[in-house]
Amino acid sequence: MRFLLLLIFLTAFSRVCFSQNTTIDSLENELQLLHTTKVKSANNSCDIGDTLEINILYQLSKTYRESDPEKAQLYANQSLALAQKNSNKKGQADAYHNMAAIQYNNGDYDKSLELYNLSLTLRNQIGNKKDIAGSYLNIALVYWDKGNFPEALSNNFKALKLYETMNDKTLTAGCYNNLGMIYDDQGNQAQAIKNYLFALKLFEDANDAKGISIATFNIGGIYDSKGAFDKALENYTRSLKLNEEANDKKNMAQCFNNIGETNAKLKLFDKALENFNRALKLNNEINNRNSITYNKLNIARTYIEQKKYSAAFPFLTDALSMAQELDDADNIMECHHAMSILDSAKGNFAQSMVHYKLYIDYRDKLFNETNTKKLVETQMLYEFDKENLLQKHSRKKKMPWL
Repeated sequence: MRFLLLLIFLTAFSRVCFSQNTTIDSLENELQLLHTTKVKSANNSCDIGDTLEINILYQLSKTYRESDPEKAQLYANQSLALAQKNSNKKGQADAYHNMAAIQYNNGDYDKSLELYNLSLTLRNQIGNKKDIAGSYLNIALVYWDKGNFPEALSNNFKALKLYETMNDKTLTAGCYNNLGMIYDDQGNQAQAIKNYLFALKLFEDANDAKGISIATFNIGGIYDSKGAFDKALENYTRSLKLNEEANDKKNMAQCFNNIGETNAKLKLFDKALENFNRALKLNNEINNRNSITYNKLNIARTYIEQKKYSAAFPFLTDALSMAQELDDADNIMECHHAMSILDSAKGNFAQSMVHYKLYIDYRDKLFNETNTKKLVETQMLYEFDKENLLQKHSRKKKMPWL
């Protein structure tokens, strides 16, 4: 069962500063005005108007990413083309990074990795630590969803090491949050809650509402798995309220999904289905295919609990087909497990055993001894490097959250 909420940090800050409250209308008005007032700089080979336009297009793409992926992709394409025309490496890197996030939301993890690595190559050439770390962090998240936990942990630690040298509480908190997700998925709840709580403290210190919503969501998942359902719902509801205020459809959907899962554990099946369908509606609106898969799986599980097997079957077959299409090992595993339960309940014992064996195969692939060993080795290497870093800078101001 997945309790986690992904946090993608798009840390490519534009050269033009926009308020966080800048509306899409004002950005589009600014873009329209720019088209009529572009001016050439006599002292710069780059068109100043083009540089501004690249940044506005990037901001528009980023703003539309959760609510309208098609528009987000359109603006990202325009930003990339203009950046390439002007040999603007930063603009190209930012565009690739944003495109990768769009593909990630669409569930195309291989394409997302390809685009993140294109962005990372350019960012390494530029040398901006914050942007490089942002690439590592997002690459880690893609590997996490693909079930490659050692690579997820390795890339997350690369990002964390860079953020810690920059004294950036919010971004450091994001890394600790994502470390919590990796440990959570490996069943190491002690390490998971330690990282989530550390992340929450840093987010609260920075007064970062989005970060707080993410950390509280993940803490809710830990309480849920321990059977502390009241505390789980309290944290999920706090997260949902913050996401509704931000009109973040993706994270609202995650909250509804997890509230539904808790409802199901409490045998409140009608409430569970209501929340799963709310989540599915939002995810369909933003074409979040990975989460659509999981929503359908949860609807099927709930119908199985209610012994409504004919209602469960189409949702479960859709979920398995989509998970296989996305090469999402975690959801494929969960779908085969649910299929095994469904077939057994219907008396199809031979087919139930087929699905159960496939479930075991995928479970072993995700949680084998080699994977666990690599996770431990990666963590030990990071802690060794971190200790050396602290000793090296012990005569300087110590980072307050270490």
